[in-house]
Amino acid sequence: MLAFFHVDPSLLTKIAEINEGAERISRTKEIKEVTDGVKLFNGPLAKMVRWPKRVERLDGGRQKNEEEFLLFTDQGEGRYRFPYEETSYLTCRRFWDAYAPIKELCLSKGISEDEFNQITPHLFPTCYGVLTILRRYGQDGQPYLLVGLRSKQLAGRHVGTISFPGGLVRPRERLIEAACRQLREECQMELGRITPGFAMGLHPNAASITFMLLADDYASSEVGESFEWKGGKALWAPEDAVLKALDGDTVAMVETFNRAELDVAEGTPIAPDAAKPAKLLLTSIYPSF
Repeated sequence: MLAFFHVDPSLLTKIAEINEGAERISRTKEIKEVTDGVKLFNGPLAKMVRWPKRVERLDGGRQKNEEEFLLFTDQGEGRYRFPYEETSYLTCRRFWDAYAPIKELCLSKGISEDEFNQITPHLFPTCYGVLTILRRYGQDGQPYLLVGLRSKQLAGRHVGTISFPGGLVRPRERLIEAACRQLREECQMELGRITPGFAMGLHPNAASITFMLLADDYASSEVGESFEWKGGKALWAPEDAVLKALDGDTVAMVETFNRAELDVAEGTPIAPDAAKPAKLLLTSIYPSF
């Protein structure tokens, strides 16, 4: 793959140096995080070993360690597939600080952004996760979405941002399976009606891919507690407030959290890998009305 894009050997040497430096610094930070009470669990994860590739038929010829799914993009929808292997959380995270400088370096050498995405799994241990937009209609007939603030006890990039239930995928776990597990772990809830397909978001500062799905939930089950959310749990927010936050206007979203007695800073954003796929699903693919 790297040879296909004619990557200069000197560029590969520089990439290796940046990766080595990031890993060294990250290992030092881990010691301080443990001291500060961060939940630093180095659990096993699935690792994407090739960028998702479009295929002709869903569930046609899929191998044992391959994920296959319907994907929505700005250009339309299609069936995609990628192979995966096993890695660990810290193995991936130790190279996150190398992602942005290596991307900048590659772009400066004439590699396009699309080409960089294609070779990302060859440059870094690349993890991937899934987020679920859970939608429910209230007694007022209006749609509400389950959102929360990521706790500072977490070790990821999304600490303190507004996000949806979800997390990283484990080895041999399908995206749907991971979504169901994460919702149980973070909210003690079961998925309702799951709409077909996913949208995909890229983290701007890490080799981490996020797939997002939407589920309409009509059950009356109460949202459970988890340390992963500020205040202990996610909450139901008006969909209109979330849509405004996706466009950068977080006033209504912050007011929603404040009414739940959560102290939220003005301008608190949606997690950067969640905003684009959430907007695509909520406005273009599965609008509420």
